[in-house]
Amino acid sequence: MNNVVSDDELDDLLDGLDVSEDDAVRSSSEQTKKIIEALAKAKEGHCEPTSFPVGDDSAILAVDDPYLRLEELMGELMQHGNYQRIRQEYCELSILINLHGMMAPAFRPKLTTGKPYGDRSYNEIHRDQIVIDCHWLYIRRARIQPNSAKYRSMFKVTSPFSFALAWRFACEKWKGLNRAVAVLRLTPLQQSQLLAIQSPEMKQRIQSVNKGTRKDGVYVPSKHAFFEQGLNDWCERDKRILRYTRSYEAVWLARELLGHSASIGQVAELSALMLGEAQKDSKTIKSKEENIRRHIYGK
Repeated sequence: MNNVVSDDELDDLLDGLDVSEDDAVRSSSEQTKKIIEALAKAKEGHCEPTSFPVGDDSAILAVDDPYLRLEELMGELMQHGNYQRIRQEYCELSILINLHGMMAPAFRPKLTTGKPYGDRSYNEIHRDQIVIDCHWLYIRRARIQPNSAKYRSMFKVTSPFSFALAWRFACEKWKGLNRAVAVLRLTPLQQSQLLAIQSPEMKQRIQSVNKGTRKDGVYVPSKHAFFEQGLNDWCERDKRILRYTRSYEAVWLARELLGHSASIGQVAELSALMLGEAQKDSKTIKSKEENIRRHIYGK
């Protein structure tokens, strides 16, 4: 039985009563006792998590298809919007997929609660996703050298990953630039793989690719929309391309996120992590980029 009082129930109990919590404590009436119980239950119900729900990645039970199950779970969350209901399974699935080391956190099924901006669940999700990001960097054996001595051991692959230390890191009240760059020194390639640990510059780069803009009061579709339109047109001209659309889109997106100065090897690595597939050789990636310029942009 759920003994946590809802916000509406709490409002009903307090409606019309001018009494503080201290006053209620000193009173012996039945009504004020109910108020105290309601306040206690409300605080209990609103209590934020004090740890990450996974303590040992080797203890997670295997799932036949964790990618598919994660997609199903995200669909369930969109229906009911209660993150706490799916938190344990979401975190376990995320860590399990991390252990596979193939699909980066940023490119998995999106978590959407439907809650209004500022809802307390956003902080809880953000902290959990920071831990998931840190675990991913550890599994990928990324070269991370935090400037804070207390977090350097978190990325030492010679020791088991410390979820407790990662949770402590997630609870630090740092802004994105401080966490991603000042503390962890993450490169654009590393940041682009992550859910939560990103600098404002990387977030802006992602937004510029995926969101449309307004120019002189007229809506202009996103870069991604124009690319997909061009890709669809190419497929109409050459049906053989249909089976390769996902790989072409991944190569294009990787280049957009990493910038023109990124190497072919970096684009190859990120595009593979988008798809959860083995990395293609540089010659193949270079050929795909040339085809994109020729057949989509006419260059």
